[in-house]
Amino acid sequence: MTTNASPVGQSIEAARRARAASSEEYRKERQRRTPYEAIARRVLLLRMEHGLTQAQLATRVGTSHSQIARIESGQYRTSVETLNRIAAAFDADLEITFVPRRPAARRVADAPA
Repeated sequence: MTTNASPVGQSIEAARRARAASSEEYRKERQRRTPYEAIARRVLLLRMEHGLTQAQLATRVGTSHSQIARIESGQYRTSVETLNRIAAAFDADLEITFVPRRPAARRVADAPA
């Protein structure tokens, strides 16, 4: 008989690390969701800073409360168009950047021969 260790008493991050260590599928799914979670944290932070409910933000954006909830969950992708409307609701501009994954490797490749 095997028992599963309970994550109770562990931090969320410790439980995630333990699960990722034992499951390739879990690691891939976490990696897939990372950008959505970053967007979710930013939208949630902006909404809280402006003192808005999800319903109020949805009205400003021209979408449903459930759409805002899905975006803030960090588990679903959203369109650039929707992100632009969210930015406009906060009187902000949407800025998208590209960041090199391996800056050291790029420098080596870009070095003169």
